[in-house]
Amino acid sequence: MRFFGISPLRWISARLLPLTALLTALALGTPCLRPCLAGTAAPPPAASPPAAVTPAAAPDPDPDAPAPAATASLTTHGTASSPDSLTKAASEIEVLGPHDLLEISVFDLDQFSRTVRVADDGSITLPFLGRIEVRGLTRSELEQTIASRLGDKYVNDPQVSVFVKEYESRKISVSGAVKNPATLQLMGSRTLLDVVSEAGGFTEEVGPTVYVIRRLADGSTDRITIDLEKLIYGGDTSLNVPILPGDVVYAPIEEKITIYVNGAVKEPGGYDFKHGDQMTVLRAITKAGGTTERAARHVQILRRHTDGNQSVISVDLKKVRAGKIPDPVLLREDVVDVPEAFF
Repeated sequence: MRFFGISPLRWISARLLPLTALLTALALGTPCLRPCLAGTAAPPPAASPPAAVTPAAAPDPDPDAPAPAATASLTTHGTASSPDSLTKAASEIEVLGPHDLLEISVFDLDQFSRTVRVADDGSITLPFLGRIEVRGLTRSELEQTIASRLGDKYVNDPQVSVFVKEYESRKISVSGAVKNPATLQLMGSRTLLDVVSEAGGFTEEVGPTVYVIRRLADGSTDRITIDLEKLIYGGDTSLNVPILPGDVVYAPIEEKITIYVNGAVKEPGGYDFKHGDQMTVLRAITKAGGTTERAARHVQILRRHTDGNQSVISVDLKKVRAGKIPDPVLLREDVVDVPEAFF
């Protein structure tokens, strides 16, 4: 006997095969089963029991669901840490000025490419474009200006790049009591201590003050006096002033004075001191090795004045050492004479 042209056994086997496969999959715990025959719907996935879910396991993402947007904090952090953004921020500080040497390139158009130096009036002149004011512009602003002029008359969407070969307008000078006096190019923002560090730092001969000489817009000059002791030892960061293009940083070598100590001292002779040290009688005698056993109580300061006259100042050394009277401050070319006692 046949059904629809096939034997009854084959017809029953074909109908029972999908049911057998489904029962087998359910018995094995298969979470998802594709239909064995076209037109047969797949059963929904079995829910995982709560005990099988661990706290560290993350659910599988839905491939059809849209990707979650980045959080604001992550986006901000990525932007702030981007080297490109930092480079761009630094380049915005560098504005062009007179005597800067610029290399201007236009992609695939060599006739528009030039190396030019900015004139005293802060402008450049390019073929076909004429005079362009560049003073106060950044590189990117000048690129946009040139591209705009080319696009208006000659080229569609020109690709312009400007490279600064020499920042002559941003030079500063550091001289005086520094290890490597030099003319430096001011790249980015710099402070007084920054440029002194680039010049090798101060020498031992540096005085108590440093001057920053600045040319103003009206052509006049301003001198800023910096107290080094307050800046370096006092920690007054307000004295670490910003340095601007064209500034001159001058650290004067501290003037030295010579004091002479004679008489009943162990090492008589002349001694050099910094002007700011305020050398006193007691310090000068100490520098000379101290007094001998035959030294008198009273010492004398022999001082010559500008008019050629000389005065003698008597000092009770015993009272000075006891703190009963001030220790006199010595001047240039003073002579401290320590007499010998006869009894």
